[in-house]
Amino acid sequence: MKNKGYIIVFVGLLCLLMGACTQYKGRIGDLFGSWVLREMTIDGASADALQYENTYWSFQNSIIHVVREEPGLHVYGAYGSFVHTGDELMFDFAIDDIFYVPEWLGFPADGKVTLNIAKLDSHWLEAVYIAPDGKNYHYKFEKTW
Repeated sequence: MKNKGYIIVFVGLLCLLMGACTQYKGRIGDLFGSWVLREMTIDGASADALQYENTYWSFQNSIIHVVREEPGLHVYGAYGSFVHTGDELMFDFAIDDIFYVPEWLGFPADGKVTLNIAKLDSHWLEAVYIAPDGKNYHYKFEKTW
């Protein structure tokens, strides 16, 4: 009888663990996970490394989190929503009254950005953003997880 109690508890815990599983890649395919910016060019010229160094993009569901780490434990972060359609990736960082836009990436202050995806697979993301002033930003990311 005592073993029956253990079996019931074991089966109950197993059901809880199975219910905690999420869908593989969060329904967003290869974008899912965290990416580190390896290179950024502006109009074909390499950008100042301090401008983009230690920048990470993380995608989950329909949310993007952009983080920039600087020496001295200074961290800047921005949350926004995103839509991925074909070769377009649209960000909206103006999701509430108080928002922060990662302007070090050349993004406009209104927080709305549309990028063209040049390459996307499970390890590499290349995107191009043409700013309102005509500058051409090219980003190259490597997947961290």
